[in-house]
Amino acid sequence: MSVLEPVPWQCPSCGASNLAEVDLSCGHHQRYTEDCETCCTPSVLTIDIDTATQEIELQVEAENR
Repeated sequence: MSVLEPVPWQCPSCGASNLAEVDLSCGHHQRYTEDCETCCTPSVLTIDIDTATQEIELQVEAENR
């Protein structure tokens, strides 16, 4: 069963606020690309989840093409 947790992130290209839904059942380290809802520029989201507290740490960087 997936457990989705909404996590806000800011686009490194245009500065717009976005919302990612992190699936807590997909492991404590995740990395994927998501497009900004405003400018459609892809960003790489790196997610680390503390297995004891379920606290989510999110790093966002522009995707290198």
